[in-house]
Amino acid sequence: MRRFHNKHGQLVDVPPFRGNFIARGQVMYCFVNSPGCNPYLDPDCAVKNVPVALEVYPVELSGSHYHAADNTRPTGFPARGQTYYGNTGSDGCQVVVTHEWPEVCGKLNILFRCTADTCAHACDRDTLAVLCIMDTLGNAAANGLTLLPDDTTLYLKNNTGQDQQVRHPYHLYGTPEMIDSIRAAAIEIRAKFPRNPHLLVVNDISLPWGGMFDLVDATHSRPPDWTPPHGGHRFGIEADFRDWNMGNRIGLRDSVRSIMRRHGLIPNTETGHIHVTLRSLSHNH
Repeated sequence: MRRFHNKHGQLVDVPPFRGNFIARGQVMYCFVNSPGCNPYLDPDCAVKNVPVALEVYPVELSGSHYHAADNTRPTGFPARGQTYYGNTGSDGCQVVVTHEWPEVCGKLNILFRCTADTCAHACDRDTLAVLCIMDTLGNAAANGLTLLPDDTTLYLKNNTGQDQQVRHPYHLYGTPEMIDSIRAAAIEIRAKFPRNPHLLVVNDISLPWGGMFDLVDATHSRPPDWTPPHGGHRFGIEADFRDWNMGNRIGLRDSVRSIMRRHGLIPNTETGHIHVTLRSLSHNH
């Protein structure tokens, strides 16, 4: 379970990610004519009986996903290009939307526009308000994720290539337990193989806000594919290590994997890299 603060400042439990959504529920929007006004305490400040339309847009270059085609990122419901219509009602608070917030991390703008002929400007785009929210769980600190520190005496970071710079410039965040385990394993590997100082090349852990990695190549020859290629990478408890510095030495690779296990990192080999899961937390996800 994860926890985050709702609009009332209360801590709310969120179940583990299911499919592509982390939350689904009704949100009531109140429209007022001055900032900070409470229509329940001061009914005269409510914007009453105004027809409105609601649209949701992803904020490009947000959430550590940097894409020229970031506008393809899911927005949940209402989806990008869909419009929800309602009316503020007699108390200004009758616009109730059943939202689905997508799992993928990044900012979303919720835009409200007036659809009445009496709106002050062009009625089809007269903006009443824009709310900016995170479609996951806030920020790295709130999620308990920390950045893997630089330490070229123990490992290299695969964050200098074009592919990583373009797609995910901030992709090496993990839970404190995960970071400690990686460093502890790296220290033992470095001591055991002093002539091979850069056996470990850390490829992916998690984005700062957690959430879903997308798939897109460095040349942008195809648009982002917002499906779950990195299941556990959403939580900061899984990591990928490139194995090119280990060559074809089976004994060396097995020794590295055994050391990882001793430090709670359960490895399995995937194409081109070793994927590890933090043993102490993996059962919670």
